[in-house]
Amino acid sequence: MHAVCAYYCPLSAPSVLPDPWPAPAQSTTHGFAAGYKARTSTAAQDPGTGNVAWNNAAQSSASQIFISTHTTGGTDVSQLWQGIVAGQQLTVQLKADNEIYSRYTINSVTDNGTWFAIGVTPGSSAGLPFTNNSDVIIGVSAAPIA
Repeated sequence: MHAVCAYYCPLSAPSVLPDPWPAPAQSTTHGFAAGYKARTSTAAQDPGTGNVAWNNAAQSSASQIFISTHTTGGTDVSQLWQGIVAGQQLTVQLKADNEIYSRYTINSVTDNGTWFAIGVTPGSSAGLPFTNNSDVIIGVSAAPIA
């Protein structure tokens, strides 16, 4: 009996490759992580350069997160925020302690010029709240979470 190989085959085995060869899957989503400072204001407004804020003082219950286009280091990451889509996971973690975090599923993204309003559904969390001016890392999953 001969082995049938799809992509890598020993020289003695016949190769069965699709014809035509399939194009790689295209994805419009991407993942990234960036550093910010937490703000405890709950107002739906620009949180300030390098900052992130929630629309609820109980951050684990927030339905919106307000994020600056610039990180704490001053890098403009607006192109990254513009590329996220509903269904991706957003995680906010205290920079100094990975056991203090909150996860959300992204529902919507609104570009307000110098900041973004991210509509979210809360997920798991631990150790909250983030205190004012605490250093946090925000990570976004590379693909929507089913």
